[in-house]
Amino acid sequence: MTGNSSKTVRNIAITAVCVLLGIFISIQYKSLSANNAAPSSNEDRLASLQAQQLRLIQENENMRSEKEDLEKKISELENATNDEQIDSLRRELDNIKKFAGTTTVAGRGIYLSITINEQMREATLQRHLLKIVNELKASTAQAISFNGERLTAMTEIRAAGEYVVINGRQHSQPFEIYAIGNPQAMISGLYLSGNGPLADLESEGNCDIVCEARDTVTVNACQSGDINTDLISNK
Repeated sequence: MTGNSSKTVRNIAITAVCVLLGIFISIQYKSLSANNAAPSSNEDRLASLQAQQLRLIQENENMRSEKEDLEKKISELENATNDEQIDSLRRELDNIKKFAGTTTVAGRGIYLSITINEQMREATLQRHLLKIVNELKASTAQAISFNGERLTAMTEIRAAGEYVVINGRQHSQPFEIYAIGNPQAMISGLYLSGNGPLADLESEGNCDIVCEARDTVTVNACQSGDINTDLISNK
């Protein structure tokens, strides 16, 4: 390859890893955005704040580690031969697709089923569902589906009447969630010594919950149009 071709390959490599970092930061930002419930006592508030602080510290450390890893990959790409750069780009593209949600993936994880047996205010239901998804992300989940919908950086979860809207499509009960990650860490996070989002949901309403670890969980790819970038451009 000529010098210009090598420079082009390196630019593509840097762009690819930067896209991955951008998606990672976007998902982390959404994970930290919503928890509107006020604890019932000072002790509950203190426990909740301590748990949130620990999660934030861990997420910050994960982001720092991810940043260092991406910088290392950029350095390796810049010093690699052209064939090595192309092979590395292919592997990186495959990882980006997995992370973005455009491919079907499988691995160890959990299955969660929720059926709420009494009327619940839309805002309350939405808060509970967001807390559950956010806790899964904070507890090692790397891919999540909600009633068959792959959760991406652009996925919304909104309660609307008797339905929940996910990726612009309506879903009714039961709410079924598959998450790939460390099963023990995710289940522990969901209950969090009686103060996690599932424990909170059980204490507030009459509901049936099934939460179990599974050796193999499959999470489908997102549908065409779930990731839309027509309103943004490179700067």
